Parts: sequence; structure tokens; C-alpha cells
Amino acid sequence: MARKKLSYQEARELAAMERKIGDAEQELHAKRAALEDPAVTGDRIRLQDACTELDAAQKAVDDLYARWGELEKKLS
Repeated sequence: MARKKLSYQEARELAAMERKIGDAEQELHAKRAALEDPAVTGDRIRLQDACTELDAAQKAVDDLYARWGELEKKLS
């Protein structure tokens, strides 16, 4: 079976993926830390906003890992 190749753009995307995932995981960690702040947990609206932001950060990390998997699968 012939090995598939990534397009130029996909190869560049794959090369930057680890950095993007690292940045997204740092953002996720920051959002989790915000939920531990007593000022946030004591304010219903801030808590709701923090939970929404945490969900979005988690989705971003999940999406990046999924895309990384797609690109790696194309190589095998």
C-alpha cells in the first residue's frame, strides 16, 4: 500500500500542532484555576461564565487532538 502524503498546508499544520496543543492546554489549566477562585465561586454569573469558558477551552483541546489524530492517520 502506498504511503499517503500530506498537502503542504497539512504538513505545516502538523508541524505546529504540538505548540498549539500546549497553548490550548495552558489556557484550559487557567480556566480550571479560575473555577477555584473564591471570588468566582461566590458569584453565580461569574461562575456560569467561567464554566462556559472552561467548556470552550476543553472543546478546543479536544478538537486539536482529534485533528492531530487525523493528520497522523493520513501518514500511516
